Amino acid sequence: MEMQMLRFARVSKTFVLHTQGAAQLPVLDGVDLSLLKGECVVLDGPSGTGKSTILRMAYGNYLCGAGEIQVFHEGVWLDIAKAAPREVLAMRHETMGYVSQFLNVVPRVSTLDVVSEPLRMHGMEVDLAKSRAMALLERLNIPEKLWSLSPVTFSGGEQQRVNIARGFIRDYPILLLDEPTASLDGANRMTVIALIREAMARGTAVLGIFHDAVTRDQVATRILDVDQFQQAT
Repeated sequence: MEMQMLRFARVSKTFVLHTQGAAQLPVLDGVDLSLLKGECVVLDGPSGTGKSTILRMAYGNYLCGAGEIQVFHEGVWLDIAKAAPREVLAMRHETMGYVSQFLNVVPRVSTLDVVSEPLRMHGMEVDLAKSRAMALLERLNIPEKLWSLSPVTFSGGEQQRVNIARGFIRDYPILLLDEPTASLDGANRMTVIALIREAMARGTAVLGIFHDAVTRDQVATRILDVDQFQQAT
């Protein structure tokens, strides 16, 4: 029997615009999806349909207005929609990785430390964690001369590759990917495709957004049209 890792049930989301008289902006209504171990479900649809919102709700960055978001975390189901903050943080630490479109790091922290941090926080010995980070940075074509520098000064493409390295350094059971190849050239895009497929082969459940058709076609096991979940305004 195929093992579910993440499921949305009747999830809705409305944003309240407090700077505009508490006006309400309906975004999603009745989202139902399941994510199985070892598969990649791609969220598809035009910009503004709520694809990134789904990822952020799964990660606990956004609260949903209604419904359930169940994550299989350490052998039990955890409803992110009702979980306490400490439970959400524990879920992120152990179960779910997230590669967003933007790299947010503390200035003056080296690239090597940024990438190796998830392993070090998980208890891995520092030298081994940094060795694995070096291998991944090399694979993603980040020059060694940059490893000791903070990535805040890097180009957009370099920052995105650092972001990808940090996201893939741990073997998370669930991985959320928000446009990971958006600012990459062809060679680095193929490296990321290989990383995604290797993660899936290990059993990682991937939920992602890929406007790049080449990447989408290479990694998707299922495509979910988010447009079907639009709220009536």
